[in-house]
Amino acid sequence: GISVIGDIPIYAAVDSADTWAHRDVFLLGEDGYPSVGAGVPPDYFSEDGQHWGNPLYDWASLKANDYEWWLKRVKRAMEQYDYIRLDHFRSFAAFFAIPRGGKPRDGWWLPGVGKEFFDFLEARLGRVPFLAEDLGTLDNQVHDLLKLTGCPGMLVYQFSADEIKALDDDKAATKILYSGTHDNQTLVGWIKESISKNSDRIDGDIGVTDTDDAAIIDKADAIITELYNSKSPWVILPLQDILGLDDDSRMNIPGLAEGNWQWRAPEGWATSELCEKMKLLVKQNER
Repeated sequence: GISVIGDIPIYAAVDSADTWAHRDVFLLGEDGYPSVGAGVPPDYFSEDGQHWGNPLYDWASLKANDYEWWLKRVKRAMEQYDYIRLDHFRSFAAFFAIPRGGKPRDGWWLPGVGKEFFDFLEARLGRVPFLAEDLGTLDNQVHDLLKLTGCPGMLVYQFSADEIKALDDDKAATKILYSGTHDNQTLVGWIKESISKNSDRIDGDIGVTDTDDAAIIDKADAIITELYNSKSPWVILPLQDILGLDDDSRMNIPGLAEGNWQWRAPEGWATSELCEKMKLLVKQNER
């Protein structure tokens, strides 16, 4: 009874077999390296922006070849997974290009492939079970593309607590709710930092005013319960948040080149008490 969500990273690595074997798919110089690179402008995670180093797609070339490379990629994912998280969805509306040798601040936005790409995939493969990762610098183009494609988007509590609280049933049905993602602090770490900074990000209705560990974990559990009690059909929690762990167990800090992706679940984490707690949350959601 378990369904699997797979992930399609938006870009390929510069030294990947795909980039080597399908140079016509990417915007490369004569030397085979990106003429413009992928990344994002300055944002919440980095005041300097991020330069990922991946090559960008040559969408005109892809279109001329009936999107064959993408077609194979999506078809393979459909064979492996029940649902497909489409990474960096906003780049299909517009993508950020950084010139070779430049910094993110030197980049510019270029128009993405848009709705016709998704129409093409559906014509060839049928309805594709995409889930959109629609975080980042969004504009009306992105919101319109989400509506036109019917892909459910996502809301992260640490960014969008007020928006989640205000969701009506129809809007909630189009959203996947997260306590946080692999790029965020853990929920407990976020609450601790918010309290220490006297931030208004933490609402006062549960009465957490100090850094007492038990009170903070209770607050984190209350947020998780709030997500489960919403009308969203999807709630996704990092394991660190289920276990009530702080930022010592954080998965990734965007823009930091080293020291990420080292956390592992502790042995014996799936206690009977924890499993019963999660079963209760699911039952509450079903009601």
